[in-house]
Amino acid sequence: MERADGRSRPSGSTDEPATLESSGLGTAGDPDGDVREAVLRMCHDLVTPAVAIRHLAAAIEATPDLSPIIRRQVALIAAESTHISEICAFTLEVVREPRPVRLDEIVVECVAGARSWFEGTIDVRADPVVLRAQRVPMLRLVSNLLNNACQAAGSGGSVSIRLDHDRYFADLEVINSGAQLEPAMDLGTDRFGRPSTLGLRIVSEILAGHHGRGRIESHAPGGTKVHIQVPLNATGDEPGTDRRPRADR
Repeated sequence: MERADGRSRPSGSTDEPATLESSGLGTAGDPDGDVREAVLRMCHDLVTPAVAIRHLAAAIEATPDLSPIIRRQVALIAAESTHISEICAFTLEVVREPRPVRLDEIVVECVAGARSWFEGTIDVRADPVVLRAQRVPMLRLVSNLLNNACQAAGSGGSVSIRLDHDRYFADLEVINSGAQLEPAMDLGTDRFGRPSTLGLRIVSEILAGHHGRGRIESHAPGGTKVHIQVPLNATGDEPGTDRRPRADR
């Protein structure tokens, strides 16, 4: 059987798009329920391959006389597969308890992963910061911020990421050398519209769910700067954590 473009296709196949039901990802019914079920099924099916990749990477790392470069690359593969497992477990509600999270370690992990594909420079300075939060949302927060910055900077561009803290907040700043952003936009609130990219919408939603806030704006020398604040106790309200002017609350 031939397709409209003249190429052959497998017997019995059609040009009809796959549905959630035909893909084994859900059943017909409420669209929102279908999407939720599809996400759960995909996460369930991703756990085993992610674990297998991690074990295969460990077996390669155990190989004698492995070059340092290959060893680092295999370690990155193992780390990325662990991230997949963590996100899937969180989505499946296997791990949801807040606990102390080293945000600086997450920053270092995300930078290492981004450097494996970003054809530019990433400068990082991450002071030790411990949050009481859930690790996966913080991982997704940093990963989306950094990946978005790298994509905006483009090949040959530069990204800088800075992490420190004060008594109440972790402060994270990500600057890229790409195009400037006009107008500026607040993150963690819908008062001034939603970010245009999915990655920044994810960042904004995570901030809102953890009593955090942020702002994305043009950087004076060029490029774009994102500055976010997350309470050190990101699971509940702490006295004095809201430093916004009263008119903005």
